[in-house]
Amino acid sequence: MLTSHANFLANVLQLPRGTFATYFKLFTAFFLSGLIHAIGDYMLFQNFSEGTSIQFFLLQAVGITLEDAVIALASYLGYKESKAFKLIGFAWVLAWFAFSMPMSLDPQVHAGVLDEEVTPGPIRLLKSFYESGQLFKTTT
Repeated sequence: MLTSHANFLANVLQLPRGTFATYFKLFTAFFLSGLIHAIGDYMLFQNFSEGTSIQFFLLQAVGITLEDAVIALASYLGYKESKAFKLIGFAWVLAWFAFSMPMSLDPQVHAGVLDEEVTPGPIRLLKSFYESGQLFKTTT
């Protein structure tokens, strides 16, 4: 959704097509996503200094850049894409999220997002209706 904004900015800056422009757009899109999520951080923390959305989303762009570098190196060394290659890719994504997700979730958990009395949220609300028997209650 944010790639059109990144493309627009790259066009305004008249970046020539190529690797630099591709990564510029990648980092721009993730930065914009981080800014959007920072609004949620602000609503939770009542300031911009405690949230980590911008750092987290930029870190995802770093992860994609590292993945691209490893793929390019593997291709240079003659490794062909295979089922094992894809499996390694899935393992990379899982490992990257295991590495980076605590940066995003830790401040939220410490702020009490998972505490029922702090933030009910739609899923927790549906769960409470279900547990009380009111969700599928029929009137006769």
